[in-house]
Amino acid sequence: MARTLTILTMCAMVLAAGAVAQAAMVLHWKLDDTGTTFKEEVSGNTTNAVAVNTVTTGQPPLALGGGSSIALTETSPGSYIDAGTLRSDGTYVAGSDASYRVLSGNYTVVAWTNQDTYSRYGDHIVVSSDWNSSNGWMLGVRSDKRTLFDFGNTRMYGSSISEDTDYLIAVLFDSAGPFGGLRNRIAVWDGSTWTNTDADINRGIRLQGLEIGSFGGDRQMTGNVDDVRIYDHTLSLDELDALVRQQEPLLEPTTLASWSSYRSLLKDRVSPMESPSSPRSTSV
Repeated sequence: MARTLTILTMCAMVLAAGAVAQAAMVLHWKLDDTGTTFKEEVSGNTTNAVAVNTVTTGQPPLALGGGSSIALTETSPGSYIDAGTLRSDGTYVAGSDASYRVLSGNYTVVAWTNQDTYSRYGDHIVVSSDWNSSNGWMLGVRSDKRTLFDFGNTRMYGSSISEDTDYLIAVLFDSAGPFGGLRNRIAVWDGSTWTNTDADINRGIRLQGLEIGSFGGDRQMTGNVDDVRIYDHTLSLDELDALVRQQEPLLEPTTLASWSSYRSLLKDRVSPMESPSSPRSTSV
């Protein structure tokens, strides 16, 4: 089975003095579970993300080093995961909660996905409640196979993907506008090459009523999903490469005292750019 990784990115973090830290995830579902509930790794909660209809677990992993993935279908009644809400106080709860956190600065959303077929109206991969209004959002694939991120009905499109092909799709927002003065990027990794598409949309995202594979039971996807992550940090290309290799992205230190420990953490890491089997190149 071919594998696809989809990532949405948008944030910057400040390291504490003298510290070397991993880029902070605020939500993470490995989707290695075998029942009808799914563990959220940051909180450790095992009950708030719930299968709706028949979610097939124990499928071959999409993420390198992953345990397994889940298979979803749009065939009525379509299947998806009700993935809950991250509240403004930092607690993770089931369902849609009115006291939700908004990432209004930079952030990153990541999901491995393998698209088997494409629905007439497009497929939802990861979605928040009220995606067609302020701070709602949807990461998905159009019926014409173009990757898509919808900021409350303001949309940007990335490059197209194929069925049964490995991809890492990353949508980045950085308020500093590092992409030629633009703030958004959809970066698509096909296993050897990055293809980038840039835009300039200034929107935060709410972490309310999250769903994996659907929005309110509508426009489900048919295919597999694995290792969904949301960061409160804009992942760099090196950090995205680390995810391709299934290594936790590291934030660079801000003090000289921490550089030696940072280098020791990096010494055994090899970028896909340095690997003959997975060279890094970029096209726009």
